[in-house]
Amino acid sequence: MWVPGAHFVTWFDGRVFRCDLKGGLTYFDFRNTAEYCRYMGGMWLFDLWVRNPAAPVTECARSITTTADATIITNVDDLGDVWTADDVMTGTTSKWLNLAYELTPSSETVAPDGWVDFTLTLKDGKTHEVASDITWDGYIVEPVDGYAPHKRLAVTNGVGRFRAQALGLQDGESMRMKINHRFFTSRAEAVVRVSADG
Repeated sequence: MWVPGAHFVTWFDGRVFRCDLKGGLTYFDFRNTAEYCRYMGGMWLFDLWVRNPAAPVTECARSITTTADATIITNVDDLGDVWTADDVMTGTTSKWLNLAYELTPSSETVAPDGWVDFTLTLKDGKTHEVASDITWDGYIVEPVDGYAPHKRLAVTNGVGRFRAQALGLQDGESMRMKINHRFFTSRAEAVVRVSADG
């Protein structure tokens, strides 16, 4: 579970404190984290985003949600930006703390049964610079339409590459590739149009 992009949510459901992996918390009801916590009558308290699984926890991005008049006792000099609870509960203010994923094909079109090279780039969610500190071999290539001979994708210094074939696809169809990892699906997706003109 301690993988790049993992998002852990600590929340109070009105009775007990819980810590859940975000994908598992909201997978079946399709709510965002804030909506789910509110639906359960609770409060979203603390988030932790794993960027580089080899780095210490202190380098993970963190978010603390409190009431406006709460006192926080800490030895951390800078707690970062201040957001109101109403802003946080929209579920949209913390996305920059995580990684951004970009899957780019080498060509927008491919001939039937032709090959395309794909590049997966991990980027800092805030700066959109390549996350060159991340090296991890647990990404999974999901060929929705088409064929990928290697299902496992290694990312080195924030970049990974693989090849896929438009095997059995005809003119006018699309080759579609997705990047997943064990606990999170659809990290990135790319579509390439199949054309006899290739």
